Amino acid sequence: MRPGNIPPVELLTNLPVATSAGACFTSDLRGNGQYIYYFAPTAAAMAQFWRYDVFANTWQQLASPGTFGGTARFVAGCALQFDASASVPFGGAAGPNIWLFHPDSAAPWAEFQIYNIALNTWVNASQAGGAFTAGGLGAAALAAQWTTDAAIVHPCTALDPAVSDDFIYLTGNAAVSFYRYAISTGTVAAMTNRGVLAGAGCTLAWIPASHDRLYSQDGGATNGWNTYTIVGNNWALGLANPIPNTETYTTGTALIGDVARDRFIVRKSALAGEQIKLYDFIYNLPTPILVPLSTAYQGEGTPHVGSLIGLSRVGSQKYVFLGKQTSTDFQRVWIVE
Repeated sequence: MRPGNIPPVELLTNLPVATSAGACFTSDLRGNGQYIYYFAPTAAAMAQFWRYDVFANTWQQLASPGTFGGTARFVAGCALQFDASASVPFGGAAGPNIWLFHPDSAAPWAEFQIYNIALNTWVNASQAGGAFTAGGLGAAALAAQWTTDAAIVHPCTALDPAVSDDFIYLTGNAAVSFYRYAISTGTVAAMTNRGVLAGAGCTLAWIPASHDRLYSQDGGATNGWNTYTIVGNNWALGLANPIPNTETYTTGTALIGDVARDRFIVRKSALAGEQIKLYDFIYNLPTPILVPLSTAYQGEGTPHVGSLIGLSRVGSQKYVFLGKQTSTDFQRVWIVE
């Protein structure tokens, strides 16, 4: 039971920059558990990078990512991922690091950048010539700029020996394509296609208890869920749609793994006049289920393009941290364990 003196939703110190398409969060719960990191596009080729101290309720501005070729586009299609591993990325330094995927307006059409937390520096983590060009992907090379939601995930060997610290997985762009980025070499490989489009609001997440499987919601105003087996490089292993399956998901959807409770948390972005909904997605049952978790204040007139969800602890309590579209509102929702 939720204690009466703890509100289900709290408004926190405002975001330092209003959200826009491509704004996204990641949290360091797999690190020291102190920060929510916030990537905030401010123009097509400019962005700011901040971190929020969950104990002090304060924001600190960090080094901003560069364009590295003058063509980076910090718009819809950006994604952020905290990486607790000690992997040494191409062009970078040993972690912990934070990965940023973003569109590009010219070949290679998309890039990875990496932020080193200890050094407060960014480097381009894509090889010269571009990992997404014909040289990196062959016939599967991108032919145009990424234009819709992206989702990235980094499984961790320390939590599950069946996976490799060297890989980041990528989906999105309203396409069936699915990619694997090698951290050590800065190269991209096209993996087995999803079989269904990864539409607006698509998600991708992993927790160690799921072993070598990644979980993904298809987005695109569907209720479809799929799994990807890392070892077998295989999609759609018969995951039943969760019950109740009346929810559909589009732009603004986010998925994050709650390792301690062995489940995922789903954010369903709100339409005008509604509230942002949070669900527990309990995946390890014959038929997965969605359990209502909470609703957040003030729905969005326009659902957000990007993933504005983070998970962290403050003392003995766990919270989901949320933002919303075209706003400086910043909220947290208490998670009952």
